[in-house]
Amino acid sequence: MNSRIASARLSLVAGLIVLCFRLFAAGNPQNTGWVLLGPEGGSVETFTQNPSDFSLYLTSPTAPCPIVKSTDRGDTWTPISQTINQIRCLAIDPINPLNMAAGARSFIYWSVDGGCTWRFQYVSAITFDGILFDPVDSEFIHAFGILNNEGFLQATYLKSTDGGEHWSQYIPVSPQVHSSPQAFAVDPSNPEIVYMALYYRTDTAYLNKLYKTTNGGNDWEDISLESGAMIYDLLIDPSAANKVYASTGSHVYRSSDWGNTWIQNNGWANGERLAIDPVNPNILYAGSYRRCHKSTDGGINWTVYDSGLEGKFCTGLIVDGETSDIVYYSNNTGIYKSTDGGHQWFASNSGFSVVSITELEHAPASPGVLYAGTSENGLFKTTQAAARASSPSLHEWENLPGLIGTHVTAMHIPPTTPDVLLVTMEDG
Repeated sequence: MNSRIASARLSLVAGLIVLCFRLFAAGNPQNTGWVLLGPEGGSVETFTQNPSDFSLYLTSPTAPCPIVKSTDRGDTWTPISQTINQIRCLAIDPINPLNMAAGARSFIYWSVDGGCTWRFQYVSAITFDGILFDPVDSEFIHAFGILNNEGFLQATYLKSTDGGEHWSQYIPVSPQVHSSPQAFAVDPSNPEIVYMALYYRTDTAYLNKLYKTTNGGNDWEDISLESGAMIYDLLIDPSAANKVYASTGSHVYRSSDWGNTWIQNNGWANGERLAIDPVNPNILYAGSYRRCHKSTDGGINWTVYDSGLEGKFCTGLIVDGETSDIVYYSNNTGIYKSTDGGHQWFASNSGFSVVSITELEHAPASPGVLYAGTSENGLFKTTQAAARASSPSLHEWENLPGLIGTHVTAMHIPPTTPDVLLVTMEDG
């Protein structure tokens, strides 16, 4: 067998073994047979904050899926439980924050102890993409996702008035087309008013739409943007429900009349996620591909801040509920934190390790040097590989610049040039 192929296969097997035991250890903190060595970081699927004690929760796009929590503003993270299914959305009851809900494909998980333990509920033919407790009535729960309706995949709004035991389904567009949900928002002062962004496919085109209901989903009004742009996120000002924001791939739109008319921002701003300052609602954030936009005038003008951000698309954006200069941003490489209102960012992943390792390469001339290629986090390096792990602490790893956020497919150190590392990536 060709030595290069054998080396690649051995490295891949080693990476898979490390990955499997990493996942097992993350969900079983009492296990002492294996020690998690890192690297830290990894893809974040959903991200939320407890409105009572301001602790943070996140999940990764894996199954089994660890529920990871921080009680110190994201400085350190601890896995507290796990679910069998990949969690796509998390919600915390603002009335009783020990109550939590987690949406998955065909399942909802419920917790009454702050995410430490979960019971699951089967919900046929629904893939949940968002879930929300009503701020006034904990029994009233909103959700949106995809319904498999006799072969048609359809964007669907769901609501329960009995704490999630039973669900009513509402489809904004014709049941004879395929549609996909993008975002939804519920008026905090009137749960009958719901906004839902989606796109659907016809025989000739894809159409981006925004719908609004004022009677809890029974009837829907088309309030789509005139530009026809795809909407990635929706945000309602909690202090003035008539103000609604919609982010697209090139602009952030604002409405001051419950979505009846829309105004495009000045210049250029975009975002996969929107967030609003709980103290000053004129301050808004839009998280996008490796950058964060900020507005201080209610969404009219925006400034780009990207110092310290790496990775790809934004999956979560939170302004801290107690200290609004602290802002959190998540993506495929982990959590980033800003303590100056989004101007400067730094990675904040201590204790959070769900990196998917695709390749390992040991430096023969340097026993302590080990390289780890990953599926979305680029290339890591440690100089502590020769050290025997005597406690469950993570080794120090450096996420090598220039490759952060990329998919490493293979690595090789030529025997004749041990100081050279060859790397191939999914993009070339």
